[in-house]
Amino acid sequence: MLIGFLALVGMTISAVTDMAVGRGNGLEICAVLWIDVFLAVVYVLFYSALARSVSLTLLSRLLSSGAQSLSVDALVNEYASSPRFEDRIRVMHEIGFAQLSSNSVRLTDKGFRLARWARALGRVMGSGLEG
Repeated sequence: MLIGFLALVGMTISAVTDMAVGRGNGLEICAVLWIDVFLAVVYVLFYSALARSVSLTLLSRLLSSGAQSLSVDALVNEYASSPRFEDRIRVMHEIGFAQLSSNSVRLTDKGFRLARWARALGRVMGSGLEG
């Protein structure tokens, strides 16, 4: 809701600015508004991908644990409502973001960097990772 309101305010400011500074014809205003609409849609899609990403949520959870290993069972139990997390842990191991050993998981250096980046980007965008 807030995102939609801010997008509407931004489009209004763009249209008013175009009318004040530009020629204010219909084609020019539409061009400016389409740029705003495009940016709003890209933002929403990017935000959704970041905030709802299972892998990034797991990476963030592992980052929160510090240098400690977490048991796979503990992670899976946190997300017991969906079997996708157990599969995602294996995928993260296969691509090098997490190290899987018997019943524990920990971040690799590559996973640590991605988790830090994702968490920082989530803060900039005004949200945490909620996957």
